[in-house]
Amino acid sequence: MLLDSIHSPADVRALPEGQLPQLCQELREFLVKSVSKTGGHLASNLGAVELTVAIHRCFDTERDRLVFDVGHQSYVHKMLTGRREQFAALRQLDGLSGFPKPHESVHDAFIAGHASTAVSVALGMGIMAFTGALMFLLAPWMFSLLTPDPAIQALGSQVLRIEAFAEPLFAASIVAAGALRGAGDTLAPSIMNLVSMWGVRLTAAMLLAPRFGLPGVWAAMCGELCVRGILFLIRLARGKWLEGRNTEIALEGKK
Repeated sequence: MLLDSIHSPADVRALPEGQLPQLCQELREFLVKSVSKTGGHLASNLGAVELTVAIHRCFDTERDRLVFDVGHQSYVHKMLTGRREQFAALRQLDGLSGFPKPHESVHDAFIAGHASTAVSVALGMGIMAFTGALMFLLAPWMFSLLTPDPAIQALGSQVLRIEAFAEPLFAASIVAAGALRGAGDTLAPSIMNLVSMWGVRLTAAMLLAPRFGLPGVWAAMCGELCVRGILFLIRLARGKWLEGRNTEIALEGKK
């Protein structure tokens, strides 16, 4: 069987083009046989066979970062990156994850759940980075509409421009927190919010306010939002939030 000779994407790239249809057919047959025993997402992966093979023909996923927005369409990708023998334990306790998982393979760049994790985070950060830039540029004009007092305009513009720097990572924390809680990971995000708020924002505000006044308080808020966004992105990227879901699936399968 041709599939037995595929142990890495390099083997896919080495195949003559005329053998690719046979490889795709064998991938489909393996998927049907394997997933019918373990359970999993069959149709979505059957529809992504040729696309995944083409990606591995054109890119080197050890260097080129391949991000699955729909994480459960990664089965063929896993098969082509040396994990086909692990499919007997797909979505089982301590077995092969049903989603991309950076800790599982160097070929998995980013962990993604059922859908839109990566796109949602990137889109949220992009939109709020854009609005943050507008806030920074238009702050004096915006406050001129709200008050005729030059001192208030100057102070308002200053604090708004401080806050503008936090917008991209603030967006990351909002979207990532929603993804984590939607997957059932509720305790860790709550603890991260608590630590970030009390350990960073309030502590920094207490230290900065006496010397810098209101801008110091806003600088503390800006710093805390950045820290929170980084914490949530790390949590999302490491994939620990899926372990509870994989355990739940495994236990359900044993009933």
